[in-house]
Amino acid sequence: MKPIVKLSEVAENIEMASDGAETFYNELTGEFYYYSQGFTEDERDLDEEEGWLRLPSQRDADEYSMMSDFADTVSNPRRREQLEIALSGKGAFRRFKDAVDREGVAEAWYAFRDRRYLEFARDWCDEEEIHYDKNELSNDDETENITNEITYRPMTRADIDRAIAELRSYSPEKLRKLLETYLAEQERGLRTVVVAEIGGETAGYVTLLPSAKTGAFKNKDMPQIHDLIVFEKYRRQGIGAELMNRIETESAKLSDDVCLGVGLHGTNGAAQRLFVKRGYIPDGSGVWYGRSPAPYDRAIESISSLTLYMSKNLR
Repeated sequence: MKPIVKLSEVAENIEMASDGAETFYNELTGEFYYYSQGFTEDERDLDEEEGWLRLPSQRDADEYSMMSDFADTVSNPRRREQLEIALSGKGAFRRFKDAVDREGVAEAWYAFRDRRYLEFARDWCDEEEIHYDKNELSNDDETENITNEITYRPMTRADIDRAIAELRSYSPEKLRKLLETYLAEQERGLRTVVVAEIGGETAGYVTLLPSAKTGAFKNKDMPQIHDLIVFEKYRRQGIGAELMNRIETESAKLSDDVCLGVGLHGTNGAAQRLFVKRGYIPDGSGVWYGRSPAPYDRAIESISSLTLYMSKNLR
């Protein structure tokens, strides 16, 4: 029996297939494979292996049409006109992203875009006779209904208990201590914390340090984004992207540049893709292991301690 795949995983891999990169799906094992010339070390000849299918690319999904269709759904005439202007001529993708941020419709756009990618993934699965979880799309109407109820605010003490309840894979004691530190530093002006809230429930958060304390950017007087978290049940609603928009706005008040570190474990895959898509680039010091660059001549004990440091110019 063929495995049942999550449409969200198919959609994410379609998004990754751009700029010379290709993604594949094995209908027998449920495995995904990413190939990018010059970056993929364990290259495989998939033509010689059974069950592999090439996924459509980001170009096939036609994100430009998604943007145009979204603009048509905006009821405010002035906002709709600004989005339509952004779509005209070269550089439309960058201008459109700036426009949805400026016009305050970024959350609605990302929710719309995510649903369209899910629908495209579903159509591909139907064509290839791949079994998929149908609940993702059936529940998506609820996502659209709550998108406009998302608010963003500073951290409060109540967020600590809510985060502990949602982040069950974390040690409750260590997480409480960490979040209480965030709250205390926010109150003293040593850290900015932006929290996303939906219907009175904490949905995620991100923090900003005025200057990096550790890693590749230590002592370089550059703000550092730290600990972007979106709770699992609220993902794929554009919340992570909007948290980044807001924390980058706060960072721009301090410096033209901002930095961050992202773990290289697969559990951070969504964050890795988000940062690259937002224009963050590696600093050039290589991968770090703990508090120093990873040694090239000996084995690494734990991949969870590997970090790639990246920065972005905000002007």
